[in-house]
Amino acid sequence: VINSISTIEGVTVQDDPDALAMGLSNGYTYLVTFNFAQDTDMPDLGFSSDSLTGTSPTPYVFETVKGSYLGGTFDLQFAGETYPGINPLTATEAQMVTAVESFSHILPGTVDVSRSIDATMNAFQWLVTFSATDGGINNLSSDVNNLLGNPGIVVQHTEMQGGRDILQGTYTLSFNGENSNTELKFNATTTELKQALESLSTIGYVEVSGGVSLRPTVGPAGRNFVAGANKTITAPNSHFGSVYQVTFTTFGTPSNTGEIPLIGAAYSKLTGTDAQVVVTQLQPSCCDVSLSFNGQDFVSGATRLPFTYDDAAMITAVTPDHGMSTGDTLVTLTGSSIPSVAPSSDETLLCVFGSVETPATWVSDSSITCRTPSHPVAKVVVSVRQNSENATSSSVSGSTATFDFVSRPTISAFAPRYVHVTNKEFDQGLFADTKVKVFGSNFLNTIDLKCVYDYSVVATSASSGRLHGSTFTSTATYYNSSYIECDDAPTLDAFFSVSATSAWHFNPETSKGALLSLKITTNAADYTPTEELTYVPVHTVSSVSPKMGSNAGGTVVTVTGTNFQEPLNDVAIFNTTSSTLLCKFGNQPTSVVTATYISSTTIVCTTPKHFSSPGGNEIDVEVSVNGHEFSDNAVKFLYVEEAVVEKISPSFGPSSGGTVVTLKLDDNEMALRSLANNQNYHLVYGAWITRGVPEASDQVREPYESELDAVGTVNLDFNDATTASYMEVLCKFNNSYVVVASVPPGSDGKTVTCTAPAASATGGLVTVELSVNGGSDWTSDEVIYSYSAGQNLEAVDISPTHGPRTGGTLVNVSNLAGFAAPAIT
Repeated sequence: VINSISTIEGVTVQDDPDALAMGLSNGYTYLVTFNFAQDTDMPDLGFSSDSLTGTSPTPYVFETVKGSYLGGTFDLQFAGETYPGINPLTATEAQMVTAVESFSHILPGTVDVSRSIDATMNAFQWLVTFSATDGGINNLSSDVNNLLGNPGIVVQHTEMQGGRDILQGTYTLSFNGENSNTELKFNATTTELKQALESLSTIGYVEVSGGVSLRPTVGPAGRNFVAGANKTITAPNSHFGSVYQVTFTTFGTPSNTGEIPLIGAAYSKLTGTDAQVVVTQLQPSCCDVSLSFNGQDFVSGATRLPFTYDDAAMITAVTPDHGMSTGDTLVTLTGSSIPSVAPSSDETLLCVFGSVETPATWVSDSSITCRTPSHPVAKVVVSVRQNSENATSSSVSGSTATFDFVSRPTISAFAPRYVHVTNKEFDQGLFADTKVKVFGSNFLNTIDLKCVYDYSVVATSASSGRLHGSTFTSTATYYNSSYIECDDAPTLDAFFSVSATSAWHFNPETSKGALLSLKITTNAADYTPTEELTYVPVHTVSSVSPKMGSNAGGTVVTVTGTNFQEPLNDVAIFNTTSSTLLCKFGNQPTSVVTATYISSTTIVCTTPKHFSSPGGNEIDVEVSVNGHEFSDNAVKFLYVEEAVVEKISPSFGPSSGGTVVTLKLDDNEMALRSLANNQNYHLVYGAWITRGVPEASDQVREPYESELDAVGTVNLDFNDATTASYMEVLCKFNNSYVVVASVPPGSDGKTVTCTAPAASATGGLVTVELSVNGGSDWTSDEVIYSYSAGQNLEAVDISPTHGPRTGGTLVNVSNLAGFAAPAIT
């Protein structure tokens, strides 16, 4: 109803949650909010109550929140420059940063802005911080002539914290009436401060810590100062000053015990806002020793007898936390309040391993180092003891740290022993890194379990181009106490530049003698004896023969290439091929097979079984000489169906040979075998489908042929261009006579022809087999061809030798020696 009034653009109406508190419960109460912009306050709503019924119905209107309006823009001003058009309602922190940093006196990246709402003033507030502007700066100001809204809208600017000039210059120190000549910079290090103090004859030995900047709110009235305070601080700051903590010790001369005056400072050469040096006492010194011979009268005088009460030492960690039972592991003990020993004193500092002690070297009050003693295999508590000739002054620290004395790890076997000078030339698909399998004893599963390699190069070509040191550290994977794997073995590329290593990538002479030693550590301190690996040049594959074979596997393939290595089979490594010479036919799980080494340029492999897949039957043949990195030369090999001969036509001929014989492939049987190869045979209708199924099985083969096509098995097709580029077809008679076969023009792709060779004059039955890969593999179907005894077609006569074109002439054939009948009409 209200929105229907033409002078009102839009309102929201809801039940008034404060109606009960206002005593307005006997009726209906609505909270009306005007949501549209106006440049003046809205008048009250009016009501006509003429249509209301009931006992004295009266409408009331109360204004709960007066209307207001803010619009337009204001201009930001600084040092005579103006940034116009800032919207007070929508300006973001980033937009305000842009506005402030637009002024030429303000450096980019030195302004921080945060935006908030001040509820007490019903206003937006931006806090602007100049983070890198030295000294005080002028206030920001605003031009509000373009702001719109109720009277009294303003933009106020208030300085929350003044700026200050940076701290610079030097100061000097004094102590107990003696002035130091050393001028210390405003940001002097703890070492410089220590040296300045100890140069005074009135100070013996001090410890200095801190030297770190204070935040702006720390220190007297926010001033720049250099001070002594009970703080742990780590770096100086030129704006706000530094804090140091100086501790006087009883070591050195004088001993600085008893009441110690404050360190003095002259800082007239310090510059900056209110720059000064402030010194405060954090803890009084202690203690003098007085002597009495009667229990009442104590010796006093100028001679001081210092005595220091040490805090109780505590050892909380030992690094490494284990080592060899033979001892001599360098360890670091960390903790607190570890006592130091003056070089001129009769005191010694000892590490205590269980009950066995070894000399210690003090590093700081939280750290000492020592070497472990020999000790039986055991876990012991480690502590520290300060010892002197006065046995009553010896004390053993507390400790929550333990050390394990363990048996030394050993290497009994590892593989591979060959590492390539580079891995940039290799197929990394199957093996991403060269993992070294390590067999031995006493391996531990620790965060410091590492394989550490050192290399040596004899080749003169490696005399330059070294990138860094000769050590390479690899993480290791723990399996058990007798077997781990080094996650990586470095190639020479890891140590040398590309220009230095490219010369020996393929040349066996330039990389000859390059060695890599391996040792294992479990604690980064103790190591096994080293074992040697040999760097070898990059090997390549250039050709394979034959280039095609059955997906059932078993084809003997000769691989030709360069830099093949004799396998280093380690008998200590059971059931692993890591150190053998390998061939890889494609990338299936069964693709890798062991190779036989013939020479550095020739090896022999037998193809593994291959699972047919669409587009996956023309594969790459690659070689590894160490069981990890394979070549990446992409020499092709084609897997096809196993060839099966169904029939031969004609099936007989004269013993003199010369008969052109056609061999027909058995497509159904080939499909069954390929399917069996892919699916490890299927049980169909209660019978295993293999070679030799009965004739009635044709009813069974049809669904298998359909399933075979569905899985994309490659069919052996003599007309296929890819197959033709790989195949070399031969026929073999009587398992001994091999003749070249050919594919007849226009054939169905399943037939070949070959000419029968001459046989014995006595004739007889022989087998005919087929090879599609040049004689490497033959069918074994024993298709029978019959030679007729004594047949000699050259002696055959016919009579008459001519007749009419209309035919019907009776021809007599004679001299058919060796045929079953003497003549044929």
